[in-house]
Amino acid sequence: MKKEFFCLMVLVCMVSLVFGQNKRAPKIIFINDHCNFDTIPKGKKVTCRIEFTNKGKDPLLIKNITPACGCTVASYSKEPLKKNKKGFIEITYNASSKGAFYKTLAVETNSSSPYYMVYVKGYVMDNSW
Repeated sequence: MKKEFFCLMVLVCMVSLVFGQNKRAPKIIFINDHCNFDTIPKGKKVTCRIEFTNKGKDPLLIKNITPACGCTVASYSKEPLKKNKKGFIEITYNASSKGAFYKTLAVETNSSSPYYMVYVKGYVMDNSW
C-alpha cells in the first residue's frame, strides 16, 4: 500500500510540474539576438543595440549579463519591464585583435526560461595597409 501511495504522489508531482507552469511568468522575446559589425578597423570600439519585449504578464527583469571575454561590455535595461514593454542590451566590442570574431554574452532573466545567449560578430582588419 505504501508503495502504491508513493508512486501516486510521484506521478502527481510530475504532472504538476509539467502542467503547473506559471502562465503569468515573464517571457522575453528578442527583436534581434545578434549584431553583425561587418569589417571594422583594429583599435576601434563599436557599439550595437539588441532590443527585446516582455510578452509575459509579470514584469521582466534582466538579472545579469556575462560576456565571454573582456573585449565585450554590455549595459542593459535595469528596471522591470511590464507586459509588452521594450528593453535593450547595448554591447560594446573593443576591436583589439585582427581577424574574424564571434563573441557570446549570457543573459540571465527572471523569465520562465531564464538563460539566453546573444552574440556579436565581425571582422577586424589590420590598419597597416
